[in-house]
Amino acid sequence: MHQHIDWIIDPSTIPADIIIALGSNASGKLIFGMATYTSSEWRLGGRNPDSVPGAHRARAEREAHRCG
Repeated sequence: MHQHIDWIIDPSTIPADIIIALGSNASGKLIFGMATYTSSEWRLGGRNPDSVPGAHRARAEREAHRCG
């Protein structure tokens, strides 16, 4: 996750192969992935995953991708 944060702070350091894999809006996809990961970790730790900042939006976007 630290690497993802570094890439969000300075997107010019994202390797070309990672940019290709992420496609358009690489920073947004990194943030979405971090939110999803954090929500899962909180759930596994017995914490309310809805209390993670951005969890509601991440869940809504994930549901939109499944249904769309």
